[in-house]
Amino acid sequence: MTTTETKQQQAQLQLFGQAYRNFADSIYSPATKGSYDFALCRYMKHLNVRTVDDLLKNADKPKFIEAQIIEYVVNLRNPPNSLRYQTLNMHTYIYISLFS
Repeated sequence: MTTTETKQQQAQLQLFGQAYRNFADSIYSPATKGSYDFALCRYMKHLNVRTVDDLLKNADKPKFIEAQIIEYVVNLRNPPNSLRYQTLNMHTYIYISLFS
């Protein structure tokens, strides 16, 4: 996905708010931030949410969030995605760090 497509997707999904700012401020490299934003947008699209704050609506239900993350990572592992182990670890880290 190109940078322009990523920015368009981010605009549709609205990556902003205090939770997102805390998450984004912890990332030093612009390239890493771009990769993390892309992965976060894919996760938000999978869950049919438009804002990062919508992701945090169930913050008081850690088992529910854990189940959502596991289901999504398993989905990424299987065809047609078939992501490799390291990529899955990166995705898992992104989602867990957002909720921490």
